[in-house]
Amino acid sequence: MKTRNAILLIAAAVLVAAGWRTLLPVDETRYAIVTRFGRVIGDPISQPGLHFKFPWDSCILLDKRLQLFDPRPSEFLLASKKATPDEKQEIGQNVIVDYFVTWRILGNYSPQEAGSADDPARTRGPLLFLKAVNNPLNAQGKLLEIIHSEISATLGRHDMSALVSVNPGDLKIHEIEQSVTAACREIAASKYGIEIEDIRIKRVGLPEQNKQSVFERMRAERLRKATQLRAEGQRDAMSIRAAADKEASKLLAESYRDAERIRGEGDAKATAVYARAHNKDPEFYRLVRTLDAYRKFLNDKTTIVLSANSDLLHLLTQGVTPQSADRSTTATTNRTATEKKP
Repeated sequence: MKTRNAILLIAAAVLVAAGWRTLLPVDETRYAIVTRFGRVIGDPISQPGLHFKFPWDSCILLDKRLQLFDPRPSEFLLASKKATPDEKQEIGQNVIVDYFVTWRILGNYSPQEAGSADDPARTRGPLLFLKAVNNPLNAQGKLLEIIHSEISATLGRHDMSALVSVNPGDLKIHEIEQSVTAACREIAASKYGIEIEDIRIKRVGLPEQNKQSVFERMRAERLRKATQLRAEGQRDAMSIRAAADKEASKLLAESYRDAERIRGEGDAKATAVYARAHNKDPEFYRLVRTLDAYRKFLNDKTTIVLSANSDLLHLLTQGVTPQSADRSTTATTNRTATEKKP
């Protein structure tokens, strides 16, 4: 009786274990691939839920979520800068590029996309990944080979200005990222069942042994540009200054011409007034002019040396002659009378 009960318990345990082995729960973040003695059976399971298999079958789970691969920075050679006829052709510059990759296992094709069950396209995805790569660590190694080769080829077609430049129009980083992503995505999908989501450049640096020479070249380039801008500024300044001098000379000439003309007209009018005054009474005119002259130069700071019979000193030494005084009085009376006439 005891032996029978033990056999029943063992049979029940085996049935429970076999039943448990037939259950295949699949998480929504996993692909499930059923194998039988190391051979893949059926298509990969991508739908989450509870599935079934034979007890002697095994299951391989693969993560379907987006993965991040951040390799160590690598050194690449850029193309040489295009030299002008006046410049010497330079050798390409080495740069250190730090980048990252986001990827996932290529998903299953639907029956409408892949066709019949025997279509080779259905092997793309988890089955191709399992066959060619097997695990995420190997996948990172394959990605590193593909991406490093493509980045090297792409950067070899660009110079330093495509990565670092003060002119935004020269930067080609976004175009380089798109080109590398497109090329690597096709290779990774067809060979390894890996879907590359994006490849982005985080940082661009220079090797330690090249920094000083690059800085010197950048300094020389900036100095050349500054010299060119300074020369252009001096040229423009000279042009502006010449135009301003020309305009100033023109204005001064016109002003001098107008001033001389006005001065000439004033002198003519003054001469006419002097002539009329002289013609009316020359003696009185001479007296007034002599007194005006005395007022201007006779002071305590002026020393005058003249001969005794000088006409200028005649008024000071001999005074006004009666004849001159009578003429002056008569002229003053006549002028007063004339002014009082209506």
